[in-house]
Amino acid sequence: MHRFHYFIISACMLFTSCNKDEVITEEVGGQPIIELDSETGIYTVKVDHELTIAPTYQNVEDALFAWTIDGTLVSSGPSLQRTWNECGDFYVKLRVDNAEGYAEEELKVEVKELTPPVISLALPSQGLKVVRNTDYTFTPDIQHSDVEGFKIEWVREGKIVSTENTYTFNEKELGVYTVTINASNIDGTTTKDVSV
Repeated sequence: MHRFHYFIISACMLFTSCNKDEVITEEVGGQPIIELDSETGIYTVKVDHELTIAPTYQNVEDALFAWTIDGTLVSSGPSLQRTWNECGDFYVKLRVDNAEGYAEEELKVEVKELTPPVISLALPSQGLKVVRNTDYTFTPDIQHSDVEGFKIEWVREGKIVSTENTYTFNEKELGVYTVTINASNIDGTTTKDVSV
């Protein structure tokens, strides 16, 4: 009987682990995660111009990439570069596989005759809140900034406060402020208002 108890106690000790150095390790890996470089998943490009789609990824060591249009493989790299020679809407599927699983995203590419700027700015869903007397730098992703005649204006209270691609907001007084981004090229103008 004592041997049986001894056996049970030994087995429990064998299957119990301890953490002597109190270092907690994080498991590495998991199925792939795709983060698109467009907040809407819609990309626009001018006919006969090259479009590059370059998402960021997590967990893609030894992963396989597949970009397909209408079931046809068009690229097997982490980014897609393609030129369309006709106008229309095209749906591109991106699939990333690794040993843990896969992730998929479907993107829409709008090929147009004219391509005015498209302003993408990732903002919190609850609205943008900043601490007074603190710098907050807006860094929008602007598609078609490479088209001839591109210019950008940042406007506050009817005054142009910057003509650079980024703008640093800093306000001493509490309140709600509107920052307007005007981006234009030879194909048109786009405006986006942001409340801070």
